Amino acid sequence: MERNRSKRRISKIMAGMLTMLLCMTTSLPVWAGVGGTQGAPEKAQFTKTLQYANGVGLTTPNVTFTFNFTKVSLDGLSTSADFAAMPTIGSETLSFSSTDAPTVVGSMNQITKTSNDVAAQAWTSTGVYEYQVTETASGFTAATGETMNYSQAQYTLYVVVSYDSATSSYFVEQAYTNQTVNNTGGTGSGKGGANTVDGNYNFLFTNTYTKQGGTTAGTNALKITKTTTGTGSDQSKQFTYTLTANDSVTGVAPATYTGTITRADSTTSTVSLTADGSTAATFTLADGEEVVFNTLPAGTTFSVEETGAASYIATYSGTTAAGSISSGTGTAGADLSTGTQTIGTTNNEVNFTNTYDSSLIPTGVLSNIAPFLALIAVAVLAFVAFAAANRRKASR
Repeated sequence: MERNRSKRRISKIMAGMLTMLLCMTTSLPVWAGVGGTQGAPEKAQFTKTLQYANGVGLTTPNVTFTFNFTKVSLDGLSTSADFAAMPTIGSETLSFSSTDAPTVVGSMNQITKTSNDVAAQAWTSTGVYEYQVTETASGFTAATGETMNYSQAQYTLYVVVSYDSATSSYFVEQAYTNQTVNNTGGTGSGKGGANTVDGNYNFLFTNTYTKQGGTTAGTNALKITKTTTGTGSDQSKQFTYTLTANDSVTGVAPATYTGTITRADSTTSTVSLTADGSTAATFTLADGEEVVFNTLPAGTTFSVEETGAASYIATYSGTTAAGSISSGTGTAGADLSTGTQTIGTTNNEVNFTNTYDSSLIPTGVLSNIAPFLALIAVAVLAFVAFAAANRRKASR
């Protein structure tokens, strides 16, 4: 019986060890790559995506991106001798120009290009070769209002070199990457393939091109103006507005933008908003006043809402990236919103007009006071006649 208990214990131990082994194998990182041979070595190619807002008047800029490869280790060792045994991978460049036609992906235009096979080097020994790959933040000459947001991604490229005895040559059997930093500078997404045909491909750099809205870059990205009209209207009355914006559709990190309010007496003040929708700009405008934001990227979406004012009917019209926006008319005392609009490389302007509700003026007022006006007129004429008569008598 004791022997049977021992056998059962051994069986449980073996089963436990097998379970642990299976769990360990499932937790091991999956090295991407389909496996190269001497005749068809594995490749290592990165891709570069240049993107910018779609439908706002932007075109592909002229730019050349440069990528650098820094030696890290050979078989985990990083002495000068190890570095000497590692091939030097020269800088790679990818160029884009205005002739490159983009593909529309959501709200963005995208152009993607693939590098040469950076693993096609003169390998002289077997081993695991490790390189760090980064992008140089250069290659673009920015005009006024333009920005190139370079990729901050960092990859470790691993190249596994094997030996083919039949041909007495070395070849790349495996190539994979480990993204340590992502495109925006955050924590990387880990390991993936270095070959574009691999389903686990993860060797991509993304750059975003932005340009300030408005016909002239850096000025009048968005102007909001105010007109008050109608019989009985108060030209000095201040109306309240709320402006929200979202520049995440441009591919850049939400930023804070400042607008300048110009009053009827030419004095100025400022108002700010955070273009992720978290902090709106609230301000007031009276007849003849305006607020101008000079630096909102083309592609930024926005909405302006006027708070309803008793006795006034609000309307709006304007021009944005989509051309003339649909005009809107509210009802007396009610809020009125433009809905979501998009900043473009055009004149981005929204004009609000408030008209005093003439229906509030009682009908017949003028006819009711007409007799009194007639009496006043007669009195004035009598006074004039009396004064003239007195002058004639005095002259005699």
